[in-house]
Amino acid sequence: MKMPLTKHSCLNKGCGFEETSHKIRDGWRCPKCNGPMMSKRVVKER
Repeated sequence: MKMPLTKHSCLNKGCGFEETSHKIRDGWRCPKCNGPMMSKRVVKER
């Protein structure tokens, strides 16, 4: 079973890192600037 589709983005506005995937990245640091990241579930509209 796949995990829900999640959008991960860096909290540092200058970095601009964003990724949408099924991977779990809770507690990870931004791979681009090593800053904090936030995650938000993507809701599909029908």
